[in-house]
Amino acid sequence: MRFPVSRTFVAALVGLVLAGGTVSASHCGACAYPVYAAPALEQCTLPSVTYRVRYESVTEEVPQTCYRPVYQTHYETCRYTTYRPVYEQHVREHCYAVQRPVFEEHDEVRRYTVMHPVFENHVRTVCYTVQRPMVREYQVAIPYYTYHPVYQQHCREECYTVMNPVQQTYQVPVHWCTYRPVIQQHVREHRYMVHKPMVRTYQVPVQFTTYRTVTEQHVADVPYTTYRQVTETHMAYRKSYTCEPIWEERDVVIDCGSWQTVSEYVPGPIIQQCRQTPGNWHFDPCTCQSYYCPGPTVSYSVQCPGRHVCRQVYVPRQEVRKLRTCRYVTREHCHAVPYTTCKLVPECHVRQVHYTTCKLVPECHTRMETRQQCYTVCEEKCEKIPYTTCHYVREDHCKMVTCCKTVMVPEVKTRKIPYTTCHYVRKENVRCETRRECYTVPEVKTCQIPYTTCRYVPQEMCQTIKVRTCRYVTDMRTCQIPYTTCHYVPEEKCVQVPRVTCHYVPYTIVTKQCRLVPICEAICEPSCSSLYMSHTEWFARLHNQYGCRH
Repeated sequence: MRFPVSRTFVAALVGLVLAGGTVSASHCGACAYPVYAAPALEQCTLPSVTYRVRYESVTEEVPQTCYRPVYQTHYETCRYTTYRPVYEQHVREHCYAVQRPVFEEHDEVRRYTVMHPVFENHVRTVCYTVQRPMVREYQVAIPYYTYHPVYQQHCREECYTVMNPVQQTYQVPVHWCTYRPVIQQHVREHRYMVHKPMVRTYQVPVQFTTYRTVTEQHVADVPYTTYRQVTETHMAYRKSYTCEPIWEERDVVIDCGSWQTVSEYVPGPIIQQCRQTPGNWHFDPCTCQSYYCPGPTVSYSVQCPGRHVCRQVYVPRQEVRKLRTCRYVTREHCHAVPYTTCKLVPECHVRQVHYTTCKLVPECHTRMETRQQCYTVCEEKCEKIPYTTCHYVREDHCKMVTCCKTVMVPEVKTRKIPYTTCHYVRKENVRCETRRECYTVPEVKTCQIPYTTCRYVPQEMCQTIKVRTCRYVTDMRTCQIPYTTCHYVPEEKCVQVPRVTCHYVPYTIVTKQCRLVPICEAICEPSCSSLYMSHTEWFARLHNQYGCRH
């Protein structure tokens, strides 16, 4: 599209040279339009054309070869040898000596003394004093005051005015009364009796009995038996067994392996990208202007660059190793073992035991005990009680009220108003109150107190007891001792071992790559400042005039 414009522009320049100075319109007639026409003296020369390079993005499809792993599993037969233990039970005889106890019983007489308690009951007389409470009653006169109200009827005259309907101004006196309270303080005496506690001290003889301990020493013969230990040495023949190890070596195939690092290529992810396709220029003949229409927006897939990933792969292998086994062989040994037995030999002895007996001897004593007696004493007290009285005093008031001019004529009238007054009259009264007084009277009483005394009387006792002695007798016994032997038996076994192999299969994917393509385009600049058309419009008119012929 750009090459015809260039040829048109060259043809226009050639036409200007051949036409000479008789050209009717400048710029090959491009400025001959009446709308944009200018005076002949101000016609502009051809614009200067420059070129610039711009880059457009071009999308290309590029094939790419990738590899994916394919895993296959197959089984291999693996043979190995195991050793199974075989146990055998055996019994051997073992002789040993035991000490069997033999018990013998015989009677033995023992004499001993016991203290037999003898209890005796006695009674003693004890005198004691008690305070017996007594109550007596008496009358007490208590004065008190009462107040009763006294009411009086009174009547007072009140003047009031009645207005007749006359238009004039007048003053009206307004009378009222108030009652002011008058408060008076008084004091009255109140007498009452109180009981004051008093304490007095006196001595009382108290008899008591104590017991004194009297001890006596005695000696008694006590037989006892001791056992002396006698040891004897004997010889015993014992068998012992020892296990001697026997070592053997054999070859064993062992499955083993190692981990190796393998690098794999992992393709990048596929992402969606959007770009706008190149647009076109369109010329509008109505307005003689060209406008650019952008291309549509296209979405395409682009694969990102891949990466190499390292992973660990287990590589199996087999090794032959020396296995050292051990088996034990039992050997019998016989040796003499000395052992010691002991027995107890009884021996009889007599020892003297000193013991003490005690008895209680009563002793009477008398002590003086101090005691206190509490009684009350009557005491009269006087208390002053304040009280308040109140009475009302009347006060009369009057004020003048000015009224407006009306057609009312005042007329004075009188009326009587009854009212009542009240005052309190004091009255003295006396009441008798019965009271009780409590006092105590000492009284002597006698009581019988029983008590018991105890004394110990010695008593000889005799007792026959059975004494059991023990001696040991040696017996030879035989027992069966089981023991177990073990030997290993080889066994061949076969097992299927899975093996996994991996190989890579190529496959092709198509990726879209975007690259920039350089494009050279012409730019027309005007040579004077009085040009009224833009570069785009000027090239469009030139193309329409000369480009359509080629």
